[in-house]
Amino acid sequence: MNLSLLGSCLIASSLITLPLIAQMNNVDDLPNDATQMKTWYCSQGNQGVLVEVKMVNDWQEIIEGNSGQCVEQLVNIPDNVPQFSCESDENQINSITVIWLKGNEAKTQMQKWMTAFQQQKMNCTVDQTNSFWQ
Repeated sequence: MNLSLLGSCLIASSLITLPLIAQMNNVDDLPNDATQMKTWYCSQGNQGVLVEVKMVNDWQEIIEGNSGQCVEQLVNIPDNVPQFSCESDENQINSITVIWLKGNEAKTQMQKWMTAFQQQKMNCTVDQTNSFWQ
């Protein structure tokens, strides 16, 4: 086999596998970048919500209220759970999605949170196909 051809094959082989290795990083090894979406589990009493947030000011004060607590972590999400999303575009995209996981008075509480985000000039939407919002 020609050495030049063998060298080309080795280079091509390393180029193909390099992106695969780069994609296998541990989540903990990723940079702590405020512009990236972060996932939080928030609880207050018997209520629990998952919050995915990117660049939204004061979101924890709104969701936690006086006695809630949010910790950055991933949580399994059941199918067809109520949720809403809010976003704004003020020179950068700010977005938040709140997914109700457990507890009572979900609709009342989520509507209060949406109102608070709308007061921050965010546009909020709900999944109209989910019977929860009908």
